[in-house]
Amino acid sequence: MPATPVIAPLVLKVECLAEALGTSVRTIHRLNGSGKLPRPSRLGGQLRWDRAEIEAWIAAGMPGRRAWERSRPAPPTSRPGSRR
Repeated sequence: MPATPVIAPLVLKVECLAEALGTSVRTIHRLNGSGKLPRPSRLGGQLRWDRAEIEAWIAAGMPGRRAWERSRPAPPTSRPGSRR
């Protein structure tokens, strides 16, 4: 029987981000509140971070939110195939 592939989540919960960064959930909340993490999204009222953005942010040296938002390309305004 073939092994079931493991699919990495596209977005990270606070707990997953804390584990990935080797810190506590409380520290994630403090870093987010002080603008030291990329801006999260809300999904069902809970904070989520885009995995690819976190990986790019780490590769860029983990700059503060303002510097990060100035340095990255603007997200597309619409996706192919989306209806408006």
